[in-house]
Amino acid sequence: MKKQFAFLFLLVLSCSTQIVGQIPPAQLIESSNRASTFLKDVQLPSGAFQDSTNPLFNVWETILVTDALLDHFPEEDSSIQLGLRWLKSYENDQQLLCHNVVCSTSYCIETSAAYLRL
Repeated sequence: MKKQFAFLFLLVLSCSTQIVGQIPPAQLIESSNRASTFLKDVQLPSGAFQDSTNPLFNVWETILVTDALLDHFPEEDSSIQLGLRWLKSYENDQQLLCHNVVCSTSYCIETSAAYLRL
């Protein structure tokens, strides 16, 4: 439950501006730092970020977490670089991505668009 909360908080933080004005800045920074640290700590040695019980969306989740970490750390950060290298290794011939490594020869529009933004 703690892992899910940290991920959800960071996702909401990176997607919503309405909630930011309702949380005291110090609390927001503290929560954001804890969530960022948690996500960096659960990164796999390969560079992927994925649900610990189901890797079905491991590419998609790696894109989301890497993008969120870029809001808090410089691009040169080792977790970000490792995540980017892992994602690059699963590009198909058109440099697009599917939502997991099983379908890596195919592509997913949503996942590829998020990867392109990243």
